[in-house]
Amino acid sequence: MEEEIKFSFLFPIVLILVFGFCFVALIFEAISHKSTFKKLLNIILFVLPSFCFISLGVFLILIEYNLLVNYEYVDGKTIGYCNSSKDKIEFEYTYNNQKYIECSKYQSNNNFQVPNGKYKVRVSKFSPTDGRIDIDKPILTETK
Repeated sequence: MEEEIKFSFLFPIVLILVFGFCFVALIFEAISHKSTFKKLLNIILFVLPSFCFISLGVFLILIEYNLLVNYEYVDGKTIGYCNSSKDKIEFEYTYNNQKYIECSKYQSNNNFQVPNGKYKVRVSKFSPTDGRIDIDKPILTETK
């Protein structure tokens, strides 16, 4: 699971780099225009959307960072599959007396139980709605 979370940093970093470069280039281009209308048009059409994408990238990195560093494991239960291709698992968990239902992509060769499989869920303390089921950590039940 650690590698999965580390790999998920890649998209937001690329997003920030690409739109960061565009943001800086477009600022210089907007400033260099002599026409006030073209300056304003460049800012509205290009600079503001680039800034929004950069903000989105920073937010995604913050989520992934907290899942990697600032997390807690809680008990969760599989509910079913999120889509027909069965590459995402729908699961529920409770954190701070609040119940959450989440959908998470999985990467494992292990057999796991869906529905009603009990597994650990890694929950971000920063944003408890961001939980990832760890199907490599089943909750073992005692047998009598």
